[in-house]
Amino acid sequence: MLAHIAYYFQSDSQIKQESTYTDLATELIDKYYAEDISLQSIASQISVNPSYLSRVFKQERGENFITYLTRVRIEHAKAYLLSRGMRVYEIAEKVGYHNYTYFSKIFKKSVGVTPEEYRELQQG
Repeated sequence: MLAHIAYYFQSDSQIKQESTYTDLATELIDKYYAEDISLQSIASQISVNPSYLSRVFKQERGENFITYLTRVRIEHAKAYLLSRGMRVYEIAEKVGYHNYTYFSKIFKKSVGVTPEEYRELQQG
């Protein structure tokens, strides 16, 4: 019986630790999405193996690291696109994409329309 209790607490502690890694990773992504960040750089910041973080992130969030990072960047880009003050290539840079063509491709894949089309549709 004591072995079962010890296992439960050890298992519960490990789950909490994994959640903490995932929470820290998502906080860093949410804060630094516009920077050149990677799974390796985030794992280094929270002192965990990148492969382990990748596995735990997918288990906890239901999506992988790069999918989450892309989603965060695209959501910010959509908000910037509603402002007429910025050109699309400036928005791409502002959300972490240094290649406008790649940004447009990723945006269209995620949203279904190009950034320009999105802006036009939203502003009527």
